[in-house]
Amino acid sequence: MLSFDIRGRRALCRLAMLAAVGLAAATLHAADLHGDPLPAGALTRLGTVRFRAPSASVAYTADGKLLAAGGSDNKIRLLDPATGKIVRELAGHQARTYQPPAQPKSPFDLLVSSVGEGNVTSVAFSPDGKVLASGGWDDMVRLWDVKTGEQLRVIFAHKAMVATVAFSSDGKYLASRGGLDGIVRLWNPATGAELRKFEGLSKVNPWRFNRDTALAFAPDGKTLAVGDAKVLHFFDPATGKETGKLDGHLSTLCVAYSADGKTLASGGIDGHDKHSLRLWDVEGAKELRRCELPKD
Repeated sequence: MLSFDIRGRRALCRLAMLAAVGLAAATLHAADLHGDPLPAGALTRLGTVRFRAPSASVAYTADGKLLAAGGSDNKIRLLDPATGKIVRELAGHQARTYQPPAQPKSPFDLLVSSVGEGNVTSVAFSPDGKVLASGGWDDMVRLWDVKTGEQLRVIFAHKAMVATVAFSSDGKYLASRGGLDGIVRLWNPATGAELRKFEGLSKVNPWRFNRDTALAFAPDGKTLAVGDAKVLHFFDPATGKETGKLDGHLSTLCVAYSADGKTLASGGIDGHDKHSLRLWDVEGAKELRRCELPKD
């Protein structure tokens, strides 16, 4: 009886060891529901590791096959939208360079610390998807080869922060908007040369949560719409002349053209706890519709 118990216990121990080895091997090669590998020892995962890049700005290529995410760690990730997996990482943007005077008795210092060392504030693909433009807190606009990840060009663009970058539809112009200097600049993306600049815009404190830094090219590339305090400006990129203006939001946060270029949408702040989305007839220079947005 004793001999049987010993043999039985040994057999049970061997079975337990084999089961443990099998479980460890299975765990080592285990994957979650999306097919992504699990860390050693994990049996399952709730959620996903995809699209987990620390993102402060995003942009799609025109064909929707690639997504760029500018990070709060000053890196850029190129992701496959279909799988959420990172295709390539671009590193070059530096930490925040501008150091404002300390205001220890003001909430301003809390805003400064909230952005830490800065981030990649804006990203935009060229129309053909071959070049990515990015702006950050290091005063620079950077141009990247999307296929190789190589940094093609570095342009000293604005003071403190490059708030927005945008390509024209033909790829001939790259526009950038400063966060502190109140200037929009047009660049030749092929050479990095400054073509012209638009001054006299409101100077925006880059630590504000709401910034008047909106800009967008019309689909035909012949007009650049620029949001400003209480005004929407329209410029001709070829001549640098202002071709029109509209009375807009107290603070214009974003602008976008319709595909045919006949309608412009703008979103912004109209007063304390007042926000709206507005549609504009570009040719007729008049507001078509206004949608008041909820406070929350």
